[in-house]
Formats: sequence, C-alpha cells, structure tokens
Amino acid sequence: MPTRRVYFMQIKELDRSPVQFSYFDSRDLVEHITKSLDPLSYLRYRRRRWRLSRPVFLRQHRFIAGRLGFQIEDKRNNMAYDEKSLDFVKSEIASSRGSFVHYIVHCRSGRIAVETSQDISPAAARAVLQKFFNAPYTPRAYIIDFIPDVEFHEWVSQVGEISELQVSISRPNPDWDKVPRLGRRVLRPSDAKTLEMVIRASRGEHLRLDDPDLRDVTNYSLEHDQGVHAASTDGSRFNSRRNAKNRPMHIEEDDMPRRRFIRLQDLLEDLFDDLDNEDEDEEGGRDEER
Repeated sequence: MPTRRVYFMQIKELDRSPVQFSYFDSRDLVEHITKSLDPLSYLRYRRRRWRLSRPVFLRQHRFIAGRLGFQIEDKRNNMAYDEKSLDFVKSEIASSRGSFVHYIVHCRSGRIAVETSQDISPAAARAVLQKFFNAPYTPRAYIIDFIPDVEFHEWVSQVGEISELQVSISRPNPDWDKVPRLGRRVLRPSDAKTLEMVIRASRGEHLRLDDPDLRDVTNYSLEHDQGVHAASTDGSRFNSRRNAKNRPMHIEEDDMPRRRFIRLQDLLEDLFDDLDNEDEDEEGGRDEER
C-alpha cells in the first residue's frame, strides 16, 4: 500500500512590529482560518498558481480540511499529418498539469497536518499555507512553523556536550527589556536589524549552556522562533527549522477525500492528546462516518 509523508505545523500570530509573538485568541483564529481558506482566492509561489478546494468541516466545525495544489498551463506544439493536403501541419494545443495534497487544521489549537508528495515539498506546503493565511489583511500577521520532533533541551540532554551554537536575535519594537543582555549590547548601539551569533568552544572543550548569557540568548531565540542550530562534540547536529515532526500515512489511490481527511485527523489526535481531551469536554464522539 502506498504511503504519504505527513508533516505537522503550528499557526502562530505576531504583531506586524518585529518579533512580538503571541498565541492567538481561539475565536479570532477560527474566524481567520475560515476567511483564509477561500476556494475563490489564489496566489503565486515559485511560478506556480496555487488554489484551495472548498473546505470541509469535521466534528462540529472543530476541524477544517481541504486540498491544496497548483496547476500549470502552457502551450505545446502538436505535429499532425493532413491527409487532404498530404503534408505535415503543426498546431498549438493547450496543456495543463499540476498536483495537490490534503491538509487538515484543528481550529482552536492552530495545529495543522499536511501531506507532502514528490511535487509538493514540506517547505512549499508550509510557505503556501502561510501566504494564504496572510492574504486577508489583519492587524496581526500569521506564522506557520513546523512542530519540532525533538525539543532543543531534550536533544541536549541526549547528546551531552555541545561544541557549537548558532542563534539569531532580531531588533525589537519597542520592548528592549525582553531582549537578552548580550543581544542588547550589540543591536542597540549599532542600530543593526538582526544579530546572528555563532559560538564555538575551544578545541577539546565544550560550551557551558548554563552560562546566563548563553542560556538567555538560546531561550530567546527558541521562544521567538528565530532559529537555533547546534552541534555536539560527537558530531550530532540540531536545526530547529528542519527538526520537523512527521509521520507516514497509508493511502489508497482511489481514496475519497473525506477518508483522507479522517486519516489526517486521526494522526493529529494520536500525536496531540490535548486535541481530543479538549473536544470531549464539549461534546463527545465523531459526527462523520469513515
């Protein structure tokens, strides 16, 4: 049976001023999701025209599911032989091709499960969904990020000693008090927009992550999702942007869309227990047939 790789993502929101992240009010997010997944809208990404299918609502509107894809139209030459003129005749014919994948969103938590394929990579699916979520203008922008498979501090506890650490800190607006001291010392006097830090241990040594400055810049970069890269002394590496939670999902080529949506819903609920518990508090049971 063929499989598709499913990646898991999280919607976050931020003020349109840099780095002021927060988690959303769930009622506002549900309304925004509904507006964003409009099948009448489209956008262009990497020279492709991306569209959305009409959304399907599952479990009393707790989940919104649909299909995301692109279509490419071009002209191709067709060579035929005309029996009347006894000659070759060249003409242009319209040709179209494209691809799509299925996705599902849990509205209250903002978690997403989306398939990927040979034509649609995890990065492309994330980028296109983020563009759709920012198409209806609001005072807040929306970020869609991969959910990490292993948290940074969990990875550190597994590998032990760290030889290299890379973090990013963006200039805030306006609250400087939340920026780590090490970041303030460089960003404020230099008027720089972003500080990219690469910290390496001396040969034969390792970094001490309990140092207050290192701890503060690392936690700040993780909390504001500005990217943390690290390497351990045994050669293991961590990249918060690529460390994405994903799972295989069995599919059937003739699957009805609703069956595929239910499979994605099951994967979300299996990985995140709080989704199921949250829904059961209100109303138990599924309202959709498999």
